[in-house]
Amino acid sequence: WEHRINLMRNHTATHIINASAQRILGKHVWQSGSNVEPDKARLDITHYKRISREELKKIEELANKIVLEGIPIKSTFMDRNEAEQKYGFKIYQGGVVPGNILRIVDIEGIDVEACGGTHCENTSEVGYIKILKTERIQDGVERLEYTSGLNSVREVSSMEDILLASSEILGVPIENLPKTVKRFFNEWKEQKKTIEELQRKIGEYKKYQISNNFERVGKYNLLVEKIEGNPKELMAIADNLAKDNSIVVLLNSDGYILCKRGDAVDVDMGNLLKKIGKGGGKNNMAQGKCAEDIDTIKKKLKEILEYK
Repeated sequence: WEHRINLMRNHTATHIINASAQRILGKHVWQSGSNVEPDKARLDITHYKRISREELKKIEELANKIVLEGIPIKSTFMDRNEAEQKYGFKIYQGGVVPGNILRIVDIEGIDVEACGGTHCENTSEVGYIKILKTERIQDGVERLEYTSGLNSVREVSSMEDILLASSEILGVPIENLPKTVKRFFNEWKEQKKTIEELQRKIGEYKKYQISNNFERVGKYNLLVEKIEGNPKELMAIADNLAKDNSIVVLLNSDGYILCKRGDAVDVDMGNLLKKIGKGGGKNNMAQGKCAEDIDTIKKKLKEILEYK
């Protein structure tokens, strides 16, 4: 029974939310699809822009107002032509139903549709409706995901648990969470800027440390160095050193390797990298992984470049 009643509630909630969306967003709203499951449901509607947070709150509030009004839900079988003449083509919100005899579900003054699904007999049986999220699934179509009845209560309870846990972690009352999170986020952005500046300075220092370690190999200046740093840091160093006829190969202890060349070098870095490791890139820069030690890499590169 619980499985069936949850389906009935969510199916009826679909009609109620669709009607609420039309009243809040405009008469242009049309149901383009839906899916109803016992734990939750979704409704796809046509709308020319993203649904705002305020609009979503109004849709949910109106839907729950309809629930509280306890409006009877009537299901009757009607001849197709008679139904179309009485209600118009709005009865096909959920899609065109086959057959000459239609089952018309009428929430008086709220919504009328041709629908073969199972529904509640009164809007009050739906219980609390909670819209969980909305997303744009394609141009001009918004998807609303929601639940009803006890499942809505469980969803709200779960959200409260998250808020309480966040409140305890940050040591502030729930009502102060937005302000505290915003402050922490701004502090994090400032610290991130400081870290990036320090990384830049460290990169400059490392660059000067190794700038005299180039070796002449054939017609190229070759630099192969192992440096502790992340790919972004190694890239910044290589950008500064790979000039003219220079080839810079940098790797770190995680097995990351970067090959970068100057404009006067006629060697494809993507092909060069494939001879010493795995990866790819453009003609002037390639990156990937390499399991070889630095001495083996130097030896292989010298053999490749010596007579280029």
